[in-house]
Amino acid sequence: MFLQKRNQPIWNDFRGCFHEAVMMNDIINYIYYKLQKMKKILLLVFIGLNLTSNAQKTDYKLKKYVFNNFIQTYDYSISKINNVTTISATSFGYDRFMDLGDKFDYSYSNDSSYFSHKVTAGRTLPPSIKIINKGGNLSILENDSLVNSFTDKSINIAIKMSNPLSYMPIIEKWASLGKKNYLHVFDGANKRNIDIKTGKDITLKSQILNTYILQSGLGNIYVLCDQKYKIVAIINGATDIVDQDWETFLPVIKKNILSNELSLNKAIGKEATLFKEKKYILNNAKVLDIKTGKLSGDTAILIENGYIKNIYPVTIITNKSLKTIDIKGKIVSPGLFDMHAHIYYPNQLINLLSGGVTSAREMGGDLVNKVQIRNAINNNKNIGVDLFLLGLVDGKAKGSFGNIQINTEGEVKKVAAYFDSLQLCGFKIYGEIDSSTLKFIGIEAKKRNLLMAGHLPKNVSLEYALSCGMNNFSHYISMDGNKSSIESLVAAKGWFDPTEAWGELGNRPLKSPLHLIDDEFADWSEPLQDKISRYGVNWTIDEFKIFQKEMDSEIQLFVNMGVKLLPGTDVAAGVSTLHREIKLFAKNGMGNLKALQSATIDAAINLKIEKLYGSIETGKFANLVIYNTNPIENLNTIEKPIMVIKSGTPLKVNVLRKHGNFNK
Repeated sequence: MFLQKRNQPIWNDFRGCFHEAVMMNDIINYIYYKLQKMKKILLLVFIGLNLTSNAQKTDYKLKKYVFNNFIQTYDYSISKINNVTTISATSFGYDRFMDLGDKFDYSYSNDSSYFSHKVTAGRTLPPSIKIINKGGNLSILENDSLVNSFTDKSINIAIKMSNPLSYMPIIEKWASLGKKNYLHVFDGANKRNIDIKTGKDITLKSQILNTYILQSGLGNIYVLCDQKYKIVAIINGATDIVDQDWETFLPVIKKNILSNELSLNKAIGKEATLFKEKKYILNNAKVLDIKTGKLSGDTAILIENGYIKNIYPVTIITNKSLKTIDIKGKIVSPGLFDMHAHIYYPNQLINLLSGGVTSAREMGGDLVNKVQIRNAINNNKNIGVDLFLLGLVDGKAKGSFGNIQINTEGEVKKVAAYFDSLQLCGFKIYGEIDSSTLKFIGIEAKKRNLLMAGHLPKNVSLEYALSCGMNNFSHYISMDGNKSSIESLVAAKGWFDPTEAWGELGNRPLKSPLHLIDDEFADWSEPLQDKISRYGVNWTIDEFKIFQKEMDSEIQLFVNMGVKLLPGTDVAAGVSTLHREIKLFAKNGMGNLKALQSATIDAAINLKIEKLYGSIETGKFANLVIYNTNPIENLNTIEKPIMVIKSGTPLKVNVLRKHGNFNK
C-alpha cells in the first residue's frame, strides 16, 4: 500500500490484507476457475454434512454475498443445543476461490452459554475468541488462552460484531427486552452501547420486511428481516448481503435506505444548528492565516449567505443591529479536507463534521447515491461536508467497489462524458487499468479538465502514468522502493495521499490497547477501533512497533524528497484517522504548519478550488472551525473543535458527535 519493500514480510502481510483483489495474480485466477467447476458439489457436501451432524439445525440461505462487487455464495445454518447457539457458514467466490468458515456462539448475561468466533481465509484475520458468560461473570479466551476476566451484570449480550450474521441475535435480544433504546454489548474487545432504531418497513414481492438500523462504530447498519427475524438483506457501506431471490430489488432497498438516511441527517442538522440567520458577525476572533501560520488580533468576520463577506478589526464594527457571536478570543481556522474519503451513507458525513472536516475528496463508489447526497448538501437541503466526487474506473477486475470497467478508447470516451454529466471532479484509477487505456483516460481528462487520481496500475510505471497526465497517487507510489520514481513525482509536481494512519490502525495487533502502541492513545476514538477491529493481525507489540518505525521512515523520505502529501482516511474509517494522519505528517518532518496546510490550502489547490476554499479570506466560503487554542502550537487541538461553521451555518459539535457515533 505504501512504498513497497519486497523482502519485508510485514509489508507483504499488509499489502495482502488490504489489496488482495488488486494484487491477485493469474495463477490464483486459473486455480479458482478450475475449482469453480466443483462449487456446487462442494456446497452440497458441506450442507449435507452439516445437516446430518446435528438434527436440531435450522438452515438459512443467504445466496448472494456482495462485497465490493465481489460476489460469493453464502450458506449458513443455526443450531441451539444446551443454551449454546451456533451459526456456521461457508462461502465460495465468483471472482476468486475463497473458503470462509465462520462459527460463533453468543450468550445472554444471565445464562451459561459461551461465544466463539473463528475465521479462516486467504488473508490474516482475527484469532479465535471465546467468551464464557456465567451470570455476568465473563471470561475472555483468545486461542483458548485466558486473556481477561471480569464481572459485569449489565451486559445484555456478548457477541462478535465483526460478523454480520451476529446482527440477528442482537435484534432478537433487543425485541425480547421490550425494544430498549440500546443494548449493552460486549464484543470480545470492549463494552459498548448499540443503538437500535426501526426504519420504515419495505414491501418487496408482497412480503413486508422490518427495517432495523444499528448504530455501531461509525455509520449505520441496515438489517432487513422477515417477521421471524430471518435476515433477508444487510446493507452496511460497501457490503451488501442479499438473498438471491431479492437481488434485483437491491436498488429499491438502497433507494429507501438513502431516503431514510437523508431524512435522519436533515433532522440532525436542525438539532445541531445554533441559529439560522444568514447574515451575522463572528466577533472577537483570532484568525489563523494558514498560509503564514500567524494569528490576527481581535477580529470580526462578517458572514453572509454562506460566504465570508468581510474581515476587519473589532474596533471598527459599525452595524450593531446584526446578530453577533462573541467567541472571546478563540482561534478560527479553515475547515479541514479529507482527501481520500469513501462516503457510503450520509451518517458518515456527520462524523467528519464533528471533527472539523468541512470538505472531502470522495474517491469512488456508488455514484448514483453519492451524487444525490452531494446535490442535497450543495442545495442546502441537507447537512454534510462538501463532496468533490471522483468516478472509479478499472480494467478487467471486478474486485473493487462501485467500479466502472473500461478497456477501449470508445469506452473511455463514453465514461468521460458520463462523468461530465454528473459534474464529477475526475477519474479514480484502480489497479487493473492497462497502459493503453490509461493513455486514453489522460486524453479525455485533459480535454475536460478532470483529475486523474488513485492507485498506480500494477503493470504501469509511475513515470508512464505521469506522462499520461496522472499525477495524484494513493497508498503507494513505487513497487520496488526506487527513489527515482519519487524524484519523477516531485519533478512533475504530483501529489500523494499515503493513508498511513488507516494502515497503522488497521494493522495493530487485535485487541491491543492503544496506549501500548502509541503514547497519544487518547487521540483515537473507540468507535474507530470497533470499526476496523476485524482487520487486527497476529503480530506482537514489538513487531508492530517495527511496522510503525517503517511507516515513519517512509513519511520522512517523502517529506525530505519534497513530495506533496495529502491526508486521507480511506474506507470511511472516521475522522480520528484524519487527525492521526495530519499528526504523522507533522512529527515526521513537515512540522505543524505544513501538516495543517496539507489538509486545508494544499487540498484546495489540488482540487483547483483555492479561490473559494482552503483559507480564511474575503469572498471565500465560510467553512470554519473554532478551537480553544492555536493548532499550530499544539496539533492535538484539531481533535477538539468547539464549533464548526459549515457554509456559514454554525453547528454544535456535541450534537454532531452524538449523532456521528463518535462517543458510542
